[in-house]
Amino acid sequence: MKKETILMVMSMKNSPRLPFLIKRLKKLNLKYKVFNGIEGKNQHERNQVYKYYNKKAVVNRTSREMGFNEIGSGYTFLRVLKYCLKKKFENAILLNDDFYPSTLFKEWVDKKIYFKGSKIIGFQCFPPGFLKKNYETVLNGKVKIYEAKTHLFNSGCNQVTLEFIKKFLKITNGKVVGNGDYPIDFKKNNITMLQTLPFLAYPDDKNFSFLIQDRNKLEKISLKNSRKFFYKIFGIKFVNTIFNILRIPYYILFIPFLLGKYKNFDYYTEYYFEKYFYKLINPIFNIYIDIDKIYTLKSSYPKDLENYANYRVFDE
Repeated sequence: MKKETILMVMSMKNSPRLPFLIKRLKKLNLKYKVFNGIEGKNQHERNQVYKYYNKKAVVNRTSREMGFNEIGSGYTFLRVLKYCLKKKFENAILLNDDFYPSTLFKEWVDKKIYFKGSKIIGFQCFPPGFLKKNYETVLNGKVKIYEAKTHLFNSGCNQVTLEFIKKFLKITNGKVVGNGDYPIDFKKNNITMLQTLPFLAYPDDKNFSFLIQDRNKLEKISLKNSRKFFYKIFGIKFVNTIFNILRIPYYILFIPFLLGKYKNFDYYTEYYFEKYFYKLINPIFNIYIDIDKIYTLKSSYPKDLENYANYRVFDE
């Protein structure tokens, strides 16, 4: 086995974001390997991607089909995992081309922070989600590592172990079986999800996304325009706060599940019920770390990422 931290960049051949990331990685003097996805310009390319799409499993889990670009992203992720398995990398770092790594990220790579067992370590995270309060430290206390209490949205830049890769490929049978973050239930499959604080990287898509067409199909234009109106009038922080309050009874009372929007009980519990149940009780008992409370704090970022400590608009 090769004891070195490999950086695997997932991108597209003509991505306008890739040059920015490469420039940053070169400045940090970090080695990397780029895996380009398939754009689907012709039927042959589309068939190549769809061959690895388990439509039945996806619909059974998420109650919807995936768009081509979503599937293509999952396919690229699988290709990277298979490459790492073939090369027998003990640990590998996978990052999308829209991520901006910090100097602390470089220190993490240079110091070869390694993990054993079936683990995935996120370097950035968005709400909703919760962390357990116990932690370990690395890099002389500069970075704390927490274990996730719930599912987390931290798939864009993370480190995975060889044991995780083997288990993931076995469970999915090497196919795209669900959305990118994540297509399997980690708790049920004894996979440990960890999260760094401060965040070591941050997504900056340069106002460009290959997934935007797929996402637009999932939401009615009228709803999106209404939300934009409220954000413009009342501000992101206020509107996000109101939405989070309204979502608590909506999700813990299983309203979207009962209405048939989601049909997989385990998926619904993992993605929605658990998070909003803890959002209800955590202000009282203060037993977990709420990602919603920390992702806007400058203390959650290294110095060179502090400008990203802002409220964001999230689609749900």
